Amino acid sequence: MARSHEITVNGQSFVARRGELLLDAALNNGIDLPYDCRAGHCGTCCVRLVSGEVQGGEGSEPGIVHACQCRIVGDAVLEKDQPSSVRTVEGVVSSLRPLSREVMEVSIKTNRALPYHAGQYAQVHFRGYPSRPFSITHPLRGNPNSRSVCFHVRRMKNGRVSSSLGKRIKPGHRVELTGPYGSAHFRPNLDSRLILVATNTGFAPIWSIAIAALREDPERTMTIIAGGRSIESLYMVPALVQLARFPNVLVVPVCSTRQTLSRAVKPGRPTDYLPGLLPTDVLYACGAPGMVDSIKSIAAQVGAVCYADPFLPTTKDTIEESVLTRAMGWLPVITTRRRMGLLALDRPRNRREQPMLTYRMPEAQVHRRAEAEAHRRAEAQVRRRAEAEAHRRAEAQARRRAEAEAHRRAEAEVRRRAEAEVLRRAEAEVLRRAEADVQMTAEAEAHRRAVAEVQRRAEAQARRRAEAQAHRRAEAEARRRAEAQARRRAEAQARRRAEAQSYRRAEAQAHRAEAQAHRMADAEAFGMADAQVFRMADARVGSHYRS
Repeated sequence: MARSHEITVNGQSFVARRGELLLDAALNNGIDLPYDCRAGHCGTCCVRLVSGEVQGGEGSEPGIVHACQCRIVGDAVLEKDQPSSVRTVEGVVSSLRPLSREVMEVSIKTNRALPYHAGQYAQVHFRGYPSRPFSITHPLRGNPNSRSVCFHVRRMKNGRVSSSLGKRIKPGHRVELTGPYGSAHFRPNLDSRLILVATNTGFAPIWSIAIAALREDPERTMTIIAGGRSIESLYMVPALVQLARFPNVLVVPVCSTRQTLSRAVKPGRPTDYLPGLLPTDVLYACGAPGMVDSIKSIAAQVGAVCYADPFLPTTKDTIEESVLTRAMGWLPVITTRRRMGLLALDRPRNRREQPMLTYRMPEAQVHRRAEAEAHRRAEAQVRRRAEAEAHRRAEAQARRRAEAEAHRRAEAEVRRRAEAEVLRRAEAEVLRRAEADVQMTAEAEAHRRAVAEVQRRAEAQARRRAEAQAHRRAEAEARRRAEAQARRRAEAQARRRAEAQSYRRAEAQAHRAEAQAHRMADAEAFGMADAQVFRMADARVGSHYRS
């Protein structure tokens, strides 16, 4: 197995050891790869895996890995999707407006614009204080401009920065902003349903994402779940009221402790009110790490995209006691100058001691030695007391650590059970959806068969009608043909009869003509004789009358 592998980032290649973090390897080889949290949450160091493989560090999208979390296990080619747009701008605090007893809205007027996507955050460095990451948001009242940046800051007890807001940090205080950071930002031009979940000041980026989505499409389908430990933690109620006015926006305020002020605030946790998820849904979760992890787990089970921004506590946010202060606390209170002198323990001594004299020592020397012995005994007693006190405090600290460990384990067990319950509910929901899908599929199949049967019957009826129509047309055609045939036959018969009649008439006429001719010939033959007779008769008659 090779101990080193070739890694290529944006066309620049280098050799890295197997098992090394990708971010460390890139930085050690001069690759300018931006990063911020080093915990796999901000998304600043996310890169796209083009080929090869790495171990761990999977991002919210396929092929995206967190360079600060994945380790090198082979040759790989990676690309940074977009060049870093991180910049540093200077400004002053323009306003401090308390939103609740814990949350302060901080507005900063910058000397130049700080472009960012809704949901990203910036490193805020108040002059004289350490830098802190805060999510950029939209003011609850009014509209921001390009030279103004707004944050929601939760004031922590003994916080080095947040506890000074309104006290030492006032309007006009110099500020330096570096950013933007974070990959859990709004993606435009998507038609998917948005599900936004936030707890406490995690509502700051969620509020910004919701406004960006509704500005893009006021008819956007969106579910917003805002949670808090107590009713006082729901500082975002005015914003929720504004969001609830949109037609397709569902707002669910949640409080983990019991309250009787409003029925609109639901009891429980935000995960208890998640709608039925679909693979096409897009989720944004910001706030408590436990809640964010639960949302990511539920989204991963159904294949939905989830952009997460857990708000991790700053380990250096409180003023810690120095080692000397803690050590002084272990020792008993010493008020006298004599006892203060007893604290000079382990003073350097000469390695070579004076030999013991065998002669009788003077009384003053005996007195000095007695005082030295008393001093050594006092030092030993103080040392023993200090060791006993240190031992007692160490035991108390060990006991507190054991109790803390037990408490942590109990919380982990409770969290594990809660996650198991969430998983069980998610599995039940998936099973219910699967059964519903099967039922819908069966109903769809039955509907399809019914439609097919109706269509078949309609086709059969249409076919029968067509056949009947064709039969009627054939009968009519046959009838017309028969009538035409009969008519033709009748006409032919009539024609034959007419021809025969005319032939007979012609023959009869010929016979009559011939007979007439014969008669006329006969008459003519007899006529001459008759005429002679008549003339002779006329002559006789005439002569008679004349006489």
